[in-house]
Amino acid sequence: MNLRKTWFSVVPIAVALVAAACGGSTPSSTNPADETGTLTVWLMNGSAPKSVVDGVNADFKVKYPNVTVNVEIQQWGDIGTKLDTAYAGSSPPDVVELGNTLVAKYAAAGALEDISGKKSSFANSSTWLQSLTDSCTVTKKLYCVPYYAGSRAIIYRKDFFTAAGVTPPDSLDGLLTVGQKLMTAHSSDPNFSALYYPGKYW
Repeated sequence: MNLRKTWFSVVPIAVALVAAACGGSTPSSTNPADETGTLTVWLMNGSAPKSVVDGVNADFKVKYPNVTVNVEIQQWGDIGTKLDTAYAGSSPPDVVELGNTLVAKYAAAGALEDISGKKSSFANSSTWLQSLTDSCTVTKKLYCVPYYAGSRAIIYRKDFFTAAGVTPPDSLDGLLTVGQKLMTAHSSDPNFSALYYPGKYW
């Protein structure tokens, strides 16, 4: 069993890939109980409750009793730097949770396992959201398994819009136009910002 190929997921992994990690290459035996080795799994801080991770590992241990799984918790802020360093050396993780924006980078570099032929082995793979499947696909090959996805909502001040004579936009160009008009309407306030992002998500 080759344990050096890595599988990525799109704000994904953990449960799905930890459970299937030993399928990354041709097994040395048809009996999972005969497989040996160690899997290093990188999960992001806060992405899965410890009870879920422990439960998946327990199920994995039943099927692969001689394979050790080491779960290491990582931080979003420096995951790209840590992965670059790990791949430049000789100890990259075998399974890693990763935001979808970095999948193409590592797939293009040849760092990820092509799991196209294994898609059907993952639960609910026939009903994955197309946008998530697309995020895992590079040059028509599947490199990751969707784990979860988040959506963002925009909240706006209706009174500010009314005072500035603008309506909610339905396009990026419209958003920019509305933003400029709001900035003009509040030009006397040096601290006013037409758009506010509460934090950094990548």
